[in-house]
Amino acid sequence: MKKTTTTKIAGVALASTMIFGCGSVLAAPAPAVQQVQAEGQTMADYDASVAINTAGQKTNSTFYFTPLYDGEYAFSIVDPQFSTASMTPVVWVDERPMSSTMTLQAGRTYQITASVTSAEHEISHTEYYWTWRGWTPYKVIDGYTYDEGDGVYGISVRFNAPEIEPEVAEEVTVQHDGIWYYTSTEFQFTPETTGEYQVEISDVQAQLDWIDYFNPGHEIGEMTPTVSIYSGEELIFFLEGEGADVTKLDENTTYLVVATADHVGTYTLTIAPAPVQEVHYTEEQLRAMSTNNFVGTLYTRILGRFSDSEGSAEFTEDLLNQGYTATQIATIMFTSEEFGNLNMDDATFISTAFYTFCDRAATAEETADLMAGLAAGTTTRAQIVEQLAASDEWASFCAFYGVNV
Repeated sequence: MKKTTTTKIAGVALASTMIFGCGSVLAAPAPAVQQVQAEGQTMADYDASVAINTAGQKTNSTFYFTPLYDGEYAFSIVDPQFSTASMTPVVWVDERPMSSTMTLQAGRTYQITASVTSAEHEISHTEYYWTWRGWTPYKVIDGYTYDEGDGVYGISVRFNAPEIEPEVAEEVTVQHDGIWYYTSTEFQFTPETTGEYQVEISDVQAQLDWIDYFNPGHEIGEMTPTVSIYSGEELIFFLEGEGADVTKLDENTTYLVVATADHVGTYTLTIAPAPVQEVHYTEEQLRAMSTNNFVGTLYTRILGRFSDSEGSAEFTEDLLNQGYTATQIATIMFTSEEFGNLNMDDATFISTAFYTFCDRAATAEETADLMAGLAAGTTTRAQIVEQLAASDEWASFCAFYGVNV
């Protein structure tokens, strides 16, 4: 869907602080909650910057992390910078204190809450009460004060890829047959699992051979090893020279591996599951991903379909760089010709509006009140949209995606 209006209302300026965490007291507050998932990547991996201000209590920054893999993840505090020495970073993962390594499940979303604590100072005074020994002092605690200050620190999360045992690790010896050809090492290989495999040639050692005397231009050190992999008669992979490359192999297929070289010598051939690669996102990339996800959510909730690439890109651009607010984008969709063509009855419209703005179903009482207002003409659909867009639930929903209300 493309916007049908060209009028742009100036919205609240986008937050200038880090995408994660609470903003400093001098800047517009950054989104309180951010959904992060490295979709389509080989590693769920990010660094989150948490800006903290504390004035008598902890200030929390909450965001969410969805791992792509089962296994162990390394958590660490990165580059803490606090204006007060007594400030200490504190992080919880699903209300568990963060430890250096934690085992997480792929596909499950974990809530990460980052905050700080600061030194606590007791405020008290002395009072006296009468005993048979005379006036006896005792301390009365009036309250506590805390060191105030600002600070920022990073939270680093890294997937600890398990050590990968090679399925093939073979030393290839290449000899001259005494006439014209060099020997080959051939064997059959059936992978244990389907997936990406890394084929590597290493430890290349050329050797002096009698043929060098008849070929003085072919010096030691010019040995070029090769590895070919065949599926039946078809060559599906070829690697030349020292190094590594990746190919996809099927566990149900037996492959022929042929290793040779153009000179006498030895080298090591290794075939192993491809290692997990690290993926890093910039702040701008994370923000764009989250905003695009938000736009896609509005499409499914308001228009009942997946977003088209053109409309999604336009709305995402409007939210990121053109000063549009989430409420404006939602209103454009609710007043679009496409939405009108859905011909929703009042009950369906109320349900759609609540699901969009409140992230929940309307209660029976809420539905009955609004239905009565629509029937009597004292309430319009536009007023329902305006009322729900002003709710705390909508503000929280927008904060989850890091977009301006």
